[in-house]
Amino acid sequence: MPLQRYSLENLKFSIGVDFVSHNVKEFGYLENQLNLSYTYKIDVGRDLYFLPSIYLGIFNDRKVDASNYIFEDQLIISEGVILPTSNDPSLTTPQTNNSFDAGIGAILYNETFLVGLSAKHINQAGISFDTEVNEQRDFSISIQGAYETEIDPYNRSSLPKNSYVFAYASITKIGDILKIYSSQELQFNSFRAGIHQKLTSLEDFSLVNFGLNLGIEAGNINFNTAYSFSVKNDIRYSPSILEISVQFNFEPWLSRNRADYKRLRTFNY
Repeated sequence: MPLQRYSLENLKFSIGVDFVSHNVKEFGYLENQLNLSYTYKIDVGRDLYFLPSIYLGIFNDRKVDASNYIFEDQLIISEGVILPTSNDPSLTTPQTNNSFDAGIGAILYNETFLVGLSAKHINQAGISFDTEVNEQRDFSISIQGAYETEIDPYNRSSLPKNSYVFAYASITKIGDILKIYSSQELQFNSFRAGIHQKLTSLEDFSLVNFGLNLGIEAGNINFNTAYSFSVKNDIRYSPSILEISVQFNFEPWLSRNRADYKRLRTFNY
């Protein structure tokens, strides 16, 4: 209701709830996670804002059904036979893991640029199903940056009035894995198009993808499509990926001012 929204704006904070569930039936794997996040808004001045945040994974339940697996004592390699039963203790020991997760982040932004830093799994909770094994979740740190500028602010060309260039880049380190992503897009009123690049590296192993981005906004609904194709080398290549997403934005200001398609805004925190 408007009264509730007004009070949150006066307090300059937001609370988010995120629930994720993964279920891989072929491997008997199930994971459920519930995250709570808190973000506070600080007005630095000169239309510049700083947003520190924290998230807590208060529920992270992981289970594996060991009956779906084939264990070493079931294999008789000399005869090419797989026995129907196993004496492995994993079959009688519950394969579950419950852990607590935490992370922090911060964003400094205005209507032209954005710089962000985030750290996930800072508590490095144990993820092994065996309590005697000390296997921890990999610590993750990420840096993000974005820049947006209007192509023709004085309307001297035949381009639509709201035409922008938007560039974004991020670098993420998860344990020994390095991920680099960047994109460059043109916004013409409700339509946008661009390209993106991805690099994933692990020691001497690396994957490279290039792709195309397309998007269109209709009312408060945002449709996005991205296609990535691989760059093949002598020994490996990454798969081609097609992504389709639909986003809903319930910001009342956007419903009344659909002429503004700028993405870096300071009013819609």
